[in-house]
Amino acid sequence: MSRWPAGAAAAAACAALIAAPAMGADVTNPADVTGLTAVREGTDVHLTWAPVTTDAAGQPENVDFYKIYRGATPDFVPDKSGGSNQIGTSTSTDFVDPGAATPGGNAFYLVSAVDTAGNEGRTKKSTITKPPVLSGYWTDTSIELQWTSAEPADQVTGYRVYYGRASRQYEFVDDVGMATSHSLTGLETNVNWYAAVTAIDVNGNESDFSNEHVDAVGGTIDLRAMNEVKLCWGADNCPPLPGEIQRSNGQEKLLAVDFPEGDWTNITVTLTLDSRLCGPPIAPDKCGDQNPGWNPCGDPWDRTAHLFLVLDDCVDTGGSCVGTHENLELMRAITPFGTDAPPPDGSGVVPPRVLTLDITPYRPLLVGRKYLGAKISTYVRYWWVSADFHFSERPEEASPKPPAKGVKVLFFGNADPPTKTISIPASATQVMTRLFTTGHGGNSRCDGGSNDGGACSSSAECPGGSCQNCDEFCHRLNQIIVDGTPVWETVPWRDDCSPGSIFACQEWNACGWPSCTFSRAGWCPGYIACHHDAPCDQDLDMTAYLAPGGTYDVDYHVAVRTGSWAVSLVAYWY
Repeated sequence: MSRWPAGAAAAAACAALIAAPAMGADVTNPADVTGLTAVREGTDVHLTWAPVTTDAAGQPENVDFYKIYRGATPDFVPDKSGGSNQIGTSTSTDFVDPGAATPGGNAFYLVSAVDTAGNEGRTKKSTITKPPVLSGYWTDTSIELQWTSAEPADQVTGYRVYYGRASRQYEFVDDVGMATSHSLTGLETNVNWYAAVTAIDVNGNESDFSNEHVDAVGGTIDLRAMNEVKLCWGADNCPPLPGEIQRSNGQEKLLAVDFPEGDWTNITVTLTLDSRLCGPPIAPDKCGDQNPGWNPCGDPWDRTAHLFLVLDDCVDTGGSCVGTHENLELMRAITPFGTDAPPPDGSGVVPPRVLTLDITPYRPLLVGRKYLGAKISTYVRYWWVSADFHFSERPEEASPKPPAKGVKVLFFGNADPPTKTISIPASATQVMTRLFTTGHGGNSRCDGGSNDGGACSSSAECPGGSCQNCDEFCHRLNQIIVDGTPVWETVPWRDDCSPGSIFACQEWNACGWPSCTFSRAGWCPGYIACHHDAPCDQDLDMTAYLAPGGTYDVDYHVAVRTGSWAVSLVAYWY
């Protein structure tokens, strides 16, 4: 040991109780001072140390100044409350103790950092060698915490519970004495709360933090990921707001979303579609003179709407994120033939269309920060899109389709997509796929019969079939092909576009009657896409064809394709 040794910079905290601060306050101490050295310069001692840039939880820290303590023995305890052995402060990372290098004398030093909120960091390592281990659970009104005793037990004089609304960014601290459990009450709902515990030793020093526990009061979080995002045709007609990324000449926008942590057993997404058609005097006819035609305020036509999770690098590389066959389509819907703007701009008769889908199997991908995209293939103006996620751990809300063990996107784009290879873990017990497939296009072609897919001007040219606008109104065989062999096939078709009455679809279509009653290739205006009539289930059990432990080449084929088909297929397994 040198004559002027630098004390170890480690765990210590104020012995005084810390009251819970106002919401948003900084309650976490700065990290330890490291690299402390003492050098004799004549009769003075010059101290230097490394700057402290993080707090004890590892988050960026704003240090205001440093406190310097001096003692006569290496095991001296800094008097943080009374300051009897504090010899000064420094706003830099050095300090000169004048006259301290006297012959025959010993001086020992400790340094702590103090942040702009007044929290003082540790100066020496805590005598607690094993921090608490934290666990907990939510109730309808609280978050209940419990932890193991820190060790060695004879060194523990109490515990502190830190908590806040972001990981390792704590806003509150409660001194709980020797208790090993604590209730957090009066918390904001609909957000995650993160908690950690420290133990206080006999010298008033805090241990390292425990593990972190995260929960939401009531076990649910509702997250609005998109709030009336405006889509259009012509990028200048709907310029991106701060945080939005615009693509596809205004038809597509992307936003970053922070998905909440949790052991979610139910996740749903709700898509709200609103075109806000105006009426007189702004528009002579809200549907235009062709019913639908053109409206200066919104879009009276039915359009394909995609809501998707970005998994590839399209945000960085540019271009549309739809059609890369790498991103995950969360929901495909077809917009209604417009919705009405509320008075006084419109009649308000047809409200925004609200559609909800269970996406619980995709929980492994709904983590951290990701981009969420929305695209509506409109060629006029406008659509407003909102996306809301509901996350739940409540037993009574548990989905019949639990979170998957693994998820892989096979296709998301137009038919026929490129071959995808997939390997299924040998430990899997069930393999499912989720399919969205919809036919579009307005070319006159034969639907069925001996001239299926051939050009026509009347049904007389389609023996055994009929002349239709294809592929929207045509029956086309869709096939999933594994290793060159078709293993599943269907003809996507919906006959239930106006259930109960030919006038029913006018309740959610402001325009487009009677077209909103017509059967179509896998979709109806104002509905989630589905390859068959309601009740819709887009999920297919493919365990027999994608058996666990194997690697497979998967293709998707649409036979006699004369218009366009949008296809997305996702595999997930348990």
